[in-house]
Amino acid sequence: MRPPPALGPMTPTGFCGQRPHLAAAEHGQRGGAPSPSPHNTSDADAACVVLGTFAPQRRRIYRLAGAVVHPKLLRSQPSLLSLTMRSFQLLAATALLAPSALAAAVPAVEYCANPRVVSTAYIGRNKDVLVTQTACDDVRAPVAAHALEARQANNVCGSTFDTFCFTPSGGGPDPNECHVITDALLYDSQNVGALFTLDPAQNTTTITMQYRSCESFMVNQAGVALTYCRTDWASILDNLAFNCQATQNAHGGLSVATNQEWFIQVQST
Repeated sequence: MRPPPALGPMTPTGFCGQRPHLAAAEHGQRGGAPSPSPHNTSDADAACVVLGTFAPQRRRIYRLAGAVVHPKLLRSQPSLLSLTMRSFQLLAATALLAPSALAAAVPAVEYCANPRVVSTAYIGRNKDVLVTQTACDDVRAPVAAHALEARQANNVCGSTFDTFCFTPSGGGPDPNECHVITDALLYDSQNVGALFTLDPAQNTTTITMQYRSCESFMVNQAGVALTYCRTDWASILDNLAFNCQATQNAHGGLSVATNQEWFIQVQST
């Protein structure tokens, strides 16, 4: 298996253990105490925030003790930092799957109401990556997403996002198996098309990809059709798979659009 593409150097400048440092990091300020190892971060402080630079664009990584906190929530409700946020629960969706197909997981009810698998297929050069399209009755959308309704084109390729690693370590996916999904995305980008669409009106709110121990899914939270690049998903997938591992005191993670229109998650099956 060929090695993953270079993600560029990571140059951490850390803010750990203290809420004022975390608030400073969220607003893009640099400074504060040196960053200790995430292994030494207490659950009470629930914070080891690392600002990292990955080619080709800047991405922020938040390592929270067993929690994922969106930036808007950090700004509006700082007290949430001391809480353990709920992890994403999985619902095994077996309807419409052939007996030999793997069960596909979909996001929790908190994001996807009444999830229903509407199609499955295998993609990639070797047709070994399972892709599942899931419909939701409703997906909670941020206020910022309503601005999309007036647009003609909802292409969100290249949009900015924040990246979160799930802590602590243990039970994460094999990054090399995640890279098989990356290869399948790149193969389809060249042979099927560079773009794909998540359209709630066409019963496609969530797309899940699975290969052995690795699973990645993208959720449209905007409430309107969003078009995204397969190469962008591939880049995010490799970034999460190889940089949210046990060596980073993590077991997978997610990238969420800055305006929360969408998110991509990587986890074990």
